[in-house]
Amino acid sequence: MISWKNLRIRHKLMAGYLTLFIASITAGSMTIYLSVRKTIEKNIESELNNSTNALFNLVRTSTSLSIKSHLKAVAEKNREIVSHYYTLALEGKMTQEEAKQQAATILLSQSIGKSGYLYCINSYGTVTLHPKSAILGRDVSNFNFVQEQIKKKEGYIEYQWKNPGETKSRSKALYMSFFKPWDWIISASSYRSEFRDLIQVEDIRSNVLSMTFGRTGYSYITDGRGNTIIHPKMEGINIFAKENIPSNFFRTMLKKKHGKIIYSWKNPGESAPREKLVIYHYMPEFDWIVASSSYVDEFYAPLDTVGRIFFAITAVTIILVIFLTFKISSSITTPLARLMNHLEKSGTSNPFTKRLPVIAGDEIGTLTTYFNTFMDRLEQYSRDLELEIMERKDAEKALLGSEKRYRQALEMGDSIRRRIGQNLHDDLCPHLLGIEGYCRVLQKRVETASPDDSQRVENIRQLISDAARKARHLSRGLCPAHLVAHGLISALEEICHNVEAFSRIRCRLDARADIPLENKLKTHLFYIIQEAVHNAVKHGEPDNITITITEEKSLYLVTVDDDGRGMGETSPSRGMGLKIMTHRTRRAAWNIVWEKRAARGTRVKITLPKGNAS
Repeated sequence: MISWKNLRIRHKLMAGYLTLFIASITAGSMTIYLSVRKTIEKNIESELNNSTNALFNLVRTSTSLSIKSHLKAVAEKNREIVSHYYTLALEGKMTQEEAKQQAATILLSQSIGKSGYLYCINSYGTVTLHPKSAILGRDVSNFNFVQEQIKKKEGYIEYQWKNPGETKSRSKALYMSFFKPWDWIISASSYRSEFRDLIQVEDIRSNVLSMTFGRTGYSYITDGRGNTIIHPKMEGINIFAKENIPSNFFRTMLKKKHGKIIYSWKNPGESAPREKLVIYHYMPEFDWIVASSSYVDEFYAPLDTVGRIFFAITAVTIILVIFLTFKISSSITTPLARLMNHLEKSGTSNPFTKRLPVIAGDEIGTLTTYFNTFMDRLEQYSRDLELEIMERKDAEKALLGSEKRYRQALEMGDSIRRRIGQNLHDDLCPHLLGIEGYCRVLQKRVETASPDDSQRVENIRQLISDAARKARHLSRGLCPAHLVAHGLISALEEICHNVEAFSRIRCRLDARADIPLENKLKTHLFYIIQEAVHNAVKHGEPDNITITITEEKSLYLVTVDDDGRGMGETSPSRGMGLKIMTHRTRRAAWNIVWEKRAARGTRVKITLPKGNAS
């Protein structure tokens, strides 16, 4: 598989442009698609919901008008009957009581629907006529609808009523007509659900079927038993009775009463079912469901058109992008190919003298100019490098001689220090101790005769004693006989003791291992550690110095840590003491590094491989 970095520029540009373009188009298309889809869904659901509400209100209004008209006719007809008997009483053909009795008999003999009836109340809310004799003479003015009757006396009223023994209220309607001579409010009352047969379906069929959505969407009305009351294709059919018609969706509608569902439906003549959206409301007084529905794929037909347009635009744009990428890449790669061809033909006899012609004023031309300038610099660098190589060879010869002399001087300086140390220890120290003894004798002689002179002699003796002690320390530093006699650990403890004795710096040895070294290597390590401690005291101004010796699997590790001000920007290679330390570690095939501590100070780390330690 060819990696991206190995592709040609033309292919990289084409792949990059196409990837970016396709990603942008896809993201934009999906955003637009989802936005349009959401808008369409919202609009379609809103339209279906509004249509269903309008259909619901249409049926309810038509029902109310039918009920009102029927009840009004009954109430006004019975007022005419009551008026007739009142006229007979005025003509003397019967008494007023006989006229009321005759009128009451006729009113009570009538029924409205299955359970509706006529009754009368007076202007005070007292029942003056009712099919149930137990209610006659009862004051019912505490009911809201009765108070409205007393107030209006004429007109139509809808209210909720629950009979004794029933669990819930039902919708009821009445129309009242007032007969003033007898103070009778004649009321024709019945439950609204009992007037379903009064509704003229023909009056609303055209309005229901005129509601269409998309290409085949429509509104329809069914009842709770599955009968289609109004439907553009299946009117008069019982959905539950037809085996070839799925009815699960309708059972869901009956269960939920209100809402929306999506179900699969196959119309006659169609090869496969399609998803359908229906929004519905339930009218309990008539056990009717009014619904508006449409196929989902018809909602999204505009999206299919948008998708085809996007596809066509994308295809055309991809072709244009490929063409433009080819042209742009050619304008870059062709001049570069000429440059590479020219470089290839230039040969390798004297490449720094070759120059390329500037063939354009664009970035390629600028690149050519930069290349020629770069070649000029390379040619100059080549000449300078040749001269520097010659000088470096001469310097290396001189350095080799200098290093040899330096090594000889260093080795000679080791022996000289030992000789000086021995002289200090064997000659100067006994001489100073002898002088100190004479001072003691002199002090005793003058102690009685001259106490002041005795004190001065004591001071001289003390100074000589200090000088002898310092001479011993110097002799041990220059010639570590203590190292050979008592070992490395003891010699390092003496270094720590001397540091604490001559300064206020706390010096501690943490020796977790003893390194088996021959005397020569042990001397080298001793002087390296001593120089590291000396540098810390002299330059670091620390409060604490710690010498640590640890053993690992394949090496010994010696560290000298201080908490002073650190080495700063000074390179460890500068200074004679550091050079000598480096030289000693190289001679012993060890490794030494100087590090800045994380908190404060400097760490000198000497690594001794176990194979080179002994």
